Amino acid sequence: MALPAIVNDKDMDNDAQTTEATTFALALKLKLAPIEVVCSSFEDEAVSYFWTDASCIFVTASCLPVELLQSLTRIVGNHCRPGTIVMSTDYPLPLTDNDTDYDGPVLLELIEKVDGYAWVTGGASTAYIHRVLGPS
Repeated sequence: MALPAIVNDKDMDNDAQTTEATTFALALKLKLAPIEVVCSSFEDEAVSYFWTDASCIFVTASCLPVELLQSLTRIVGNHCRPGTIVMSTDYPLPLTDNDTDYDGPVLLELIEKVDGYAWVTGGASTAYIHRVLGPS
């Protein structure tokens, strides 16, 4: 597949006409941070080091049970720096950790709730934007 030599605004006017090659060429021009993809559970302690460097986390929480949302709150609060932004879809994260195995509550702050259309699901969705306050 030949890549276009130049990507400019006219190439991006109509999303339906944006080709895979144009998108790829645009990505080549952007300076992106390196990423690492790991197949694991967020509850796995072996990957807890990922949390300490995060400045923004996105979670599709639409199908997560309450227990996993509580676990995510505990992990984010224990491993992320205060100020880290955590976005979740359809369900907010619990703001406190009520797990008696932990020394104290982990606090998150809900800073915004945004309603909008989700083309993936074909309906309305809510995004919850939290800020990590850290362990209390």
